Amino acid sequence: MNNPKVLFVIPPWRSWNGEIKKLLIPPIGLAYLVAYVRKNGLNPSITFCDVSQDYRNRQDLLRQAIIQASPDLIGMSVFTPFMGE
Repeated sequence: MNNPKVLFVIPPWRSWNGEIKKLLIPPIGLAYLVAYVRKNGLNPSITFCDVSQDYRNRQDLLRQAIIQASPDLIGMSVFTPFMGE
């Protein structure tokens, strides 16, 4: 699997008052993962699904991204407050 199809999911974040917000910073953790796999000889086809931009429709966005990308692997950055979402 030298050229895997990878789907990375970018979650929203929850402010300290509980308000759900769009992610305004780059997903640096996902960028590190991409750099790591490329450094180790893989050349993945990468797709991002940014569910932070439309939280209410997150399940539909994710489902559509999975269908379109047909990924071999799915990676997700998880912030602790969202582990139960």
